[in-house]
Amino acid sequence: MHHGIFGFTCSTMVYKLRHEEEIEIQKIYKEIEKDFILKLKK
Repeated sequence: MHHGIFGFTCSTMVYKLRHEEEIEIQKIYKEIEKDFILKLKK
């Protein structure tokens, strides 16, 4: 499971770097929580 979270985090950061977006760790955490962790709880 931790491999999936790590992969999702890395791909999110790479995407944002390629599109010249600012990387905000707190925002990325909220995206991970919303898209990945909350779905695992169900």
